[in-house]
Amino acid sequence: MNLGRIFFTSILLGWIICPMYSAEKHIVQVVGNISAAIPDAAGHQTPLLEFLRRYERIVRQVGRLENSAAASDLRLELTAPGEQTLAPDKFTLQRKTAVLTLPADYRSWLNDPVLGRRLSSAVLQSRLGNPPLQPLPEPLLWIADGLWAEFVQRERAGQRILRFTWLPGLRNVAELGDDIYLSSQTLQAPPRIRPGSAEWTLYCERAQLMLEVARSLGSSNRNYPIKDYCFLIMGGKLPVPECFVKSFGAAARKRMMPGSWQSDRKVTEAQLSYKALSLLAMRSLFSNYVPMSAAGIRKRLEPIKQVNYTHSRGSFEMQAALSDLPELVEKYDSCLNLPRIKLQQFNELAAIAPLQLRSDIFNLATLLSDISLRPAAALKDGIKSSLQLLEAKISKLEQVEKMLIRHEKERTPLLYEYRFSLEGSAPPAVLPGKVKKILDEAEQNYQQKY
Repeated sequence: MNLGRIFFTSILLGWIICPMYSAEKHIVQVVGNISAAIPDAAGHQTPLLEFLRRYERIVRQVGRLENSAAASDLRLELTAPGEQTLAPDKFTLQRKTAVLTLPADYRSWLNDPVLGRRLSSAVLQSRLGNPPLQPLPEPLLWIADGLWAEFVQRERAGQRILRFTWLPGLRNVAELGDDIYLSSQTLQAPPRIRPGSAEWTLYCERAQLMLEVARSLGSSNRNYPIKDYCFLIMGGKLPVPECFVKSFGAAARKRMMPGSWQSDRKVTEAQLSYKALSLLAMRSLFSNYVPMSAAGIRKRLEPIKQVNYTHSRGSFEMQAALSDLPELVEKYDSCLNLPRIKLQQFNELAAIAPLQLRSDIFNLATLLSDISLRPAAALKDGIKSSLQLLEAKISKLEQVEKMLIRHEKERTPLLYEYRFSLEGSAPPAVLPGKVKKILDEAEQNYQQKY
């Protein structure tokens, strides 16, 4: 009898304790100051931990936001399936740890930019030594969105460590002839998050590009422009554009601006900063691995081939060909600075051009540097022949690119663009009246019979 009672009691306690045990959450250290509370129902911990560690690597390497002694503790509390996923975030006074509630299905995070901004803001605040649950100032939202967009892009592409920056939206804008401007105004977050829209896509890509530029600026002398910008914004003593110029513009000017531009008194420091950041952005967007297309190079070459100068007999503006520049320098004193300007434009073009065109561009730059040192007639013929050779190579590259595009389209299976859609977005086709009547009668007879 006693054995039966003991056996019955043990079974009853097992029924009571097992659900309590399954609801427990195991606190696991992710990396640095970040930990995770994982429920048993979430499955194996390793995939989730690897997912979070890959995200933290993006924060540490791309944003250069490393863990330090001043960092605040952040715990990611994952809710099991069926639990309340919109539980309010909290702050535990026991260990002074901020708790951020997230759904356990971490794969769905990639489709939720709101969750990504929330998580990135908390990690950013914790690494800066601030309370992680404190809202991030609006001028800093592009950092959180850019980090999350970079992480999502790498996860979806399957390439955890990219060798180059691939931003198709900004590449199309630049290849159409527009410049990429990075400033506090262009990096301002849209008022609404609309995933998939052109405004949101270009904003995220611009934020990713700015993070890449900032990482290149902070790669030497232990400089961290992102942290400097955050501290200046949170200090609230300077306007946002001035904080941007002080944090990123000064370092960009030292790296990109030649001495002749620095000595120009007509150009302000802010203009030099934005120009330097634009040059760095173009060189990050187009590199040796993914240069600009031949069509984009042709569009950027057209304004370089034209020379605008002021006539000596009046204030009206004149236009001439690039091959006429050696003679213009000899005739007019107002054209003495034009070879330097054209030389800088060719250097900017060579930095983003394919390798097949760089030797011809450098040859043109060498001819421009010889103006006033060699006879004008010889330089004119040399510039004209070099331009013709460069345009011939551009035309050949355009033909090759068109052949590759046509071959890719021919080899692409039909309806390849719709391979991820389960149902068509178009409404169903309307059946003819007689056919619809026959189908309705057949369905009614079937329902009455069965």
